[in-house]
Amino acid sequence: MSSLVSTRWKAYDALMGFLLFASLVVLYLLSGNVRHFYENAAVENGQLCFLAAALAFFCRVAYAQFDEAATAHFIGVSLFVMTVLVREADVRHTWAEPYLGRFFAERLEFVMVGMLWIAWGVFSRRALPSAIRAAFRWMATPAGWALAAGPAFYLAGRLAEKHMFVGDGDMSEILEESFELVGTYFFLLSAYLSTRHMTDARRLGAPESVDASDSEPCTT
Repeated sequence: MSSLVSTRWKAYDALMGFLLFASLVVLYLLSGNVRHFYENAAVENGQLCFLAAALAFFCRVAYAQFDEAATAHFIGVSLFVMTVLVREADVRHTWAEPYLGRFFAERLEFVMVGMLWIAWGVFSRRALPSAIRAAFRWMATPAGWALAAGPAFYLAGRLAEKHMFVGDGDMSEILEESFELVGTYFFLLSAYLSTRHMTDARRLGAPESVDASDSEPCTT
């Protein structure tokens, strides 16, 4: 049984590696036409898919925690990914515009996310010190490194938007969206590694929370 589980995770690891490779190949193939990098075009839709999948994984991990601090930590990570997802979402000129256009036009999505952050702070206030310590330990794991890589690529995309790498406007747009796509992939990778660590810890009978410093973090 353990051999079967190990084989399954190796297949998932290979799939995550292939997903990065495929993303880079697609970026290269689409780079000849800047229209693929506009709002709501192919590359940005890929970003939204990665972020939505990462959010689903992190929510699953948060729900499965037994420790209050670990739950608060992963809910916070989930809200962070949700904030990025909401920032990237744009319903203009899409099928959703007739239904959500006014909601997004008035920036109510950020009000909603802000209220969720406030609710998280209120309900997690007792566990917050422990959650912060757990978060620092988690950031030293492969999942934490992957999460940190996401904002780093977003920062590179912001610099590209300001023509810090090239002066050409179209190429800056391509670089910006390409960096952001890779950044969203690393959000998904972090969520995947967190899910794998949780599943392995449960299978081995080790503590599942991020406070389990004695359990070895999973790596790809």
